[in-house]
Amino acid sequence: VTNDTVKDYRGESFERVAIHYYRALNYWSLGQEEDALVECRKANLKLARYAIHDGETSYKNDAFLHYVTGLFYEATGEYNDASISYQHAQDAYVHYASAFRVTPPASLSTDLDRVSAILNGNSQASYGSAPLAFPRGNGDLVVFSEVGFVPAKAQEEIDLPIYESDISRSKHVPTAVLGKDISGRRHQARASLNAEYWLRVALPMFNPSTAQTRSVLVRTGEQTVPGAVAQDYAAIAKATLEDQYAGILAKTTARALAKYLTYRKAKKESKVLGFFANLFNVSTEIADTRSWVSLPHDIQICHIALSPGLHTITIEARDPYGKITETKTFEGVLIKSGERTFLSHRFYR
Repeated sequence: VTNDTVKDYRGESFERVAIHYYRALNYWSLGQEEDALVECRKANLKLARYAIHDGETSYKNDAFLHYVTGLFYEATGEYNDASISYQHAQDAYVHYASAFRVTPPASLSTDLDRVSAILNGNSQASYGSAPLAFPRGNGDLVVFSEVGFVPAKAQEEIDLPIYESDISRSKHVPTAVLGKDISGRRHQARASLNAEYWLRVALPMFNPSTAQTRSVLVRTGEQTVPGAVAQDYAAIAKATLEDQYAGILAKTTARALAKYLTYRKAKKESKVLGFFANLFNVSTEIADTRSWVSLPHDIQICHIALSPGLHTITIEARDPYGKITETKTFEGVLIKSGERTFLSHRFYR
């Protein structure tokens, strides 16, 4: 009767999955490893349900979340679960490459090979003694660098022509069916048509948005390693709206049409009643522009083998021209032999 904003906002699929990424990191930083693993399993179960029920959408799976859960599983010795998550991540990144232009981080294949070797009985590959990818005795540092902000939704308004034939059809054709037909007229030129009425419809859209930070570099006293984009929330958000757009347009058009037909009936009863009906229609024609606006534009991951002990870790944010725009330094980061340490930081530009 009004608009979609009166309903509780439950979030898009990718937003609901992202919750588990943040919760897992929080639990890990608190030393609650089992609780972090619970979040990983919740994420895996949610992704499995989405794969079954979400149908043919751009966001069919979350390669980044599978990779993250694999990293946590491996860090706690859950090698079977780690292997499954890494494999799911590798498969999902194939779709990411075509849908969002995100390729798998180079470290993913190395992680999968290492865990596979452990499961195949290679004692020299056990994470606590000699990781395949790292020199003997080292620890492992994983840095998540969150960059910028996901684009925020805005409202656009379009006009759709209503003909006398539509008014006649509304008496025996369901409004939803008629609304879908009318929504297909979006690109018709207004000046060239003799419409009985022009229906104004409010729809969500994304304003163009890019992050100032293009790349991330992680420096230690021993080495410098570039980050790799592992998740692009900006691309996923835009693709998700594109997938839903036809349905949103048809539903919104049907609702606006129902309001207009109500206005016509009210106007016949009384001009005053028609005025208030029209006022209600105009004031409630609002697009649902809600979204998780504090999500990052993208997340870059960096995987580094470090010798045991205390380290100073510096993360550099660079613009498209390679200029350093911001730095963050972590002092006294403890690296333990054969153990994994997680760091995360947010660059807001």
